[in-house]
Amino acid sequence: AIGTRGRVWLGVAAAFGVVGVSLVVRRGGLLPEAALLGLAAAGGWAAVAAVLGGAAKGGRGFAVAGWVAAGVLLIHSQVEMGFFQPGSAGLLWFVVGLAAGPGVPGGGSLTGPRRRRVGLGLSGAAWVGLLAVLIFHAAGVVRHEAAAADAEWALRRGDLAAALTRLEAMQGAAGLDVAALRWRVRLGAVEPMVVAARRGRPDVARRFAERGLGWIAEAGGDDPASWPRTAVRLEAQVRDQLARITGESADRAAAETAYRRLREKSPYNVLDALAYADLAAEAGRKDEAVERYRRVLALRELGYLDPADPLSVGQLERVRGYLVRESVGK
Repeated sequence: AIGTRGRVWLGVAAAFGVVGVSLVVRRGGLLPEAALLGLAAAGGWAAVAAVLGGAAKGGRGFAVAGWVAAGVLLIHSQVEMGFFQPGSAGLLWFVVGLAAGPGVPGGGSLTGPRRRRVGLGLSGAAWVGLLAVLIFHAAGVVRHEAAAADAEWALRRGDLAAALTRLEAMQGAAGLDVAALRWRVRLGAVEPMVVAARRGRPDVARRFAERGLGWIAEAGGDDPASWPRTAVRLEAQVRDQLARITGESADRAAAETAYRRLREKSPYNVLDALAYADLAAEAGRKDEAVERYRRVLALRELGYLDPADPLSVGQLERVRGYLVRESVGK
């Protein structure tokens, strides 16, 4: 049997093992605060191991306190999603582990050898799961991190073609990385569209737009209804930019369709609603623009959960100014 001291060191080794794996996978990019939280989690698991090693240390008061703390954390995690954050997950599981220690109300039957067998069985299952994750996913994560580092270096030396190639590799190395897709479309399509427009070449801007739309469709899949929200947003932004450059009614209609799809995917995003309203205003459809701008302000008022205002001062003044001008004009 593993004694109390052995359980302590086993808990410490497990926690440091998790931190070490994170350090290796991120190629030395572990943030100091994440490392400190990892050390705190190591100490927490050591305490859990010590408590589980001596049933005499349990007590009803200790158990009730542990259950209350675990309940508060579980409720709070519904908002902050703390169990999915590498820095906080260890601490949260530490508190939940304390709640599962000896002396838990209604848990008296799980004592002695039976507790030991259950604990070792759960620990073994967790390590088997960790090994499976490492085998099937760690290689992709390493490729993702390597591609990200290479893309950053290529951008620093001004090699856009190499950066786009590495962003493409980063985009699909460990599942769809929407951030990589966003940067790829921005650097390889949207910004070149703007440059082409300034040079009076809308035909070149269209080719870059088609290039970006092709990347988005390739990443999103055959069924546009199943695309992730970021892919739908990128499509709307590219089509919107193209409509602004060409001024053609067909391009505006395509942008309208894309923004309607985005509204279904993201009905409460203020900036998406603002872009949708701007499209109507620039097309001269004043009644639609007024309705859409009012929705922008209504959505902004619903942003009480986020202390940061999604609209800049200039954007807010522009929306309010348009509504005032249209109300005076009537």
